[in-house]
Amino acid sequence: MPNRNLAALFLLTAYEDIWRRMIWKFDACGFDFQSVQLSGIQPELYSVYQAAKAISTGSRNITLADLASPELVTDEAFYLIVCALLLAKYGDAILNFEGK
Repeated sequence: MPNRNLAALFLLTAYEDIWRRMIWKFDACGFDFQSVQLSGIQPELYSVYQAAKAISTGSRNITLADLASPELVTDEAFYLIVCALLLAKYGDAILNFEGK
């Protein structure tokens, strides 16, 4: 699985509500974002979903303004998105990082 899809999977599994919507929407080739029903999802979860979609597909579904908005992206979600971006860029090597 490419790093960008690992990063998207990391984000999509972070919240149960998103994962329940996505669990049957991916395979070895990637994610089927178009078939996911997002009605009733919390705004901060929608931002995480859009970030995962952007990382996986290379689209621009989330903007810097979205990331800077505390109403749309909680501190926890921002942290997860940054970790996902690092995972997409550097792969699972970041999971073995030890602070020294």
